[in-house]
Amino acid sequence: MATLEKRGEWWTIRWTEPKPEGEEGRRWRRHRVRTRRQAEKLRIEIEDAVRLEGAWVPAAERPQATRLTDIIEAFLEHSERSNAPSTTLRKRQMLKLLVRHLGADTPVDHLSYEVLGQFHAWLKDPETGRHVHGRGPETCRKVIGEVELLWRWAAQRQARGQFRGVPTPDSLDLQRAAAPEAQAPTWAEMDACIHAAQGWQQRLYIVLRCTGLRVGQAMGLRWDDLDLETGVLRFRGELGKTKHERRGRRQPLAPVLLERLLDWEQRSEWVIECPRKERVARARDAARAWHRAGIPEEKWAQPHHAFRKGWATGLQLAGVDKEAIEYMQGHQVGHLTGLASSRDRYLDPRALPLVEAVGQVPPIALMLPLGHPPDRKNKDSSITIDLDGGGP
Repeated sequence: MATLEKRGEWWTIRWTEPKPEGEEGRRWRRHRVRTRRQAEKLRIEIEDAVRLEGAWVPAAERPQATRLTDIIEAFLEHSERSNAPSTTLRKRQMLKLLVRHLGADTPVDHLSYEVLGQFHAWLKDPETGRHVHGRGPETCRKVIGEVELLWRWAAQRQARGQFRGVPTPDSLDLQRAAAPEAQAPTWAEMDACIHAAQGWQQRLYIVLRCTGLRVGQAMGLRWDDLDLETGVLRFRGELGKTKHERRGRRQPLAPVLLERLLDWEQRSEWVIECPRKERVARARDAARAWHRAGIPEEKWAQPHHAFRKGWATGLQLAGVDKEAIEYMQGHQVGHLTGLASSRDRYLDPRALPLVEAVGQVPPIALMLPLGHPPDRKNKDSSITIDLDGGGP
């Protein structure tokens, strides 16, 4: 047990430690600090160090702590072994925010509960967001959760001798925000967004609207994945988000999409030709298309995922088999009934009415001419959809 004593302007902490190996008994040690607050904090640190390690070493004499950036790179390398590339990319983007906040040369021993709180406040500040847009509570929670996961992983690796200076992990215990009521766009509303899109993104939204794929999966499609003669999509396991999806699958293409694909020129290996080096579709571009189409925002709170919701909802309303929808979305067959493990293991996908299901995807509606041409410069321009029209 360490004791405190004040002499003049200094506070002295006194404690005992076991003598060096080969000597019996204990030896007295002491350390001086300026304030009582420092002394109280140091006394706890000393007592913990003596109890766990047998001795306390001043910070100036300890081995230098591992840099935070080095731990992040090791963590991302570990992530690549078990996660999809898109997941590792998302982790990298989140952890880059921590480096941006603390600095590239920050040692890992700088992490603390207080630092997590300061980082959370920094994330919520609109000045730190892209284009001076504040981050939502759920986004901030996910970023903090990723930092806490990194911290726990580093502590485990430190116990194996890989890192130095990793403090005991802590957590802000942020609560998950309540999920809003699910609202999905209709086929006509998705068609309006497609017509309001520009350039290569129009092709992307057509694929999303007709397949129910996630945006990263659609961007990763290659022409080799499509058998245009038989109308079959081969979903490569590397595009999967979950362990189940990484098995891969085969599913028929909707006739309306197959007709479009046969008309598209194959200029590269990718179905969606993106001029960006990272081949990333930005959510804000999709949000602008939904806005130009005049669709209520509650139906596209997740601009790309809204197509996935609209596809599943539209097929469900058309009476399509639920398990066929689940299979084509990459979910475990039968998981809604609680029999996922047995059905997924023994049910051959050929038993599902997949061809009938994709046949219910309606053609993309034509845009009716308005009284005057839509003003491309006005983001509030409305778009009228001919619900009875076929695909152009």
